[in-house]
Amino acid sequence: MRLARKEGAIGVGASTHAVKISCLWDINTLCVLTLAETTVPYVAWTSPVPYCKPISCPEQVKITNGEMVCSRKFKIGSVCSFRCEPGYDLYPKDASSNRCARSGAWSSPTPCCTLPCPPNLVMDFIVVMDSSSSVGEENWMKMKKFVRSFLNDFTAGKKAAQYGVFRYNKFADTTTQILLTDHPNNKNEFLEAYDRIPYGGSGTGTGNALNHTVDVLLKVGNRPEARDVVLLITDGVAHDDVTIPARRLRKTGSLVYVLPVMPQTGWIDLQQIEDIVGPGNDRRIIKAALGHGFEALNVKFAKEISEILCSEPCYDPFTENTD
Repeated sequence: MRLARKEGAIGVGASTHAVKISCLWDINTLCVLTLAETTVPYVAWTSPVPYCKPISCPEQVKITNGEMVCSRKFKIGSVCSFRCEPGYDLYPKDASSNRCARSGAWSSPTPCCTLPCPPNLVMDFIVVMDSSSSVGEENWMKMKKFVRSFLNDFTAGKKAAQYGVFRYNKFADTTTQILLTDHPNNKNEFLEAYDRIPYGGSGTGTGNALNHTVDVLLKVGNRPEARDVVLLITDGVAHDDVTIPARRLRKTGSLVYVLPVMPQTGWIDLQQIEDIVGPGNDRRIIKAALGHGFEALNVKFAKEISEILCSEPCYDPFTENTD
């Protein structure tokens, strides 16, 4: 005789019988064993005795600046409720609770608590601006005014947004680039330096610009507690490879957005743009300027950029597809 101890039950089988064991679950995740005997002419068990393991959902980490209360911890049927501290908003707004389903998955992702955004967003924000000859002086000024508008929507500071900006053509302009450490707590000084960034050059070395972002802009003064956001604005086709540099950039965990602007002459290689944001991230291609070119870069569109930057407050780079 062989004894198989289970959670709350004992299965008994004779050496000349096969024992079929199955688990039935109720709302309390109790395991019930049932035995079905059939005579089989063998004297050895064909496999080790199985065991029944209660199903549970993955552990949910406590939300920052908020509270999570679960009725049955992470077991099936548990309902977790979320609320934020005063001054913080729950995101998504309708995600006040979730439930551990029988499948072992939560009915919805864990929400987060954020300060109202804009103007509050703890981010290291890098803006990469194409200043190749196809842009032209007039459109360059439209681009600069547009970028200045949405940068001004956010609070700058140690526990807020910090900015890095540079322009590129064939090469990155390291002379007028603004690093995260240059004006971390003074937005007026930052904007004055930003206004001095000139236009000029030829060539579109976008891959080179992405490498410069990884090797310089995201290394000098980058804060581990801040979200890294990169926005590339370009009106042309890259003359160098963007696939490998873009993959390097995404591997940093940065949220990568691209704003392609249809040039007056020429075209945009959307496949290159998709290669930059990466597989499954088409939502981070901001397409509003594909139809109207630089004329689309106005104050109203700048407000939309601010909303886009605030649209993923619960972003976790460790769950992102960085391929």
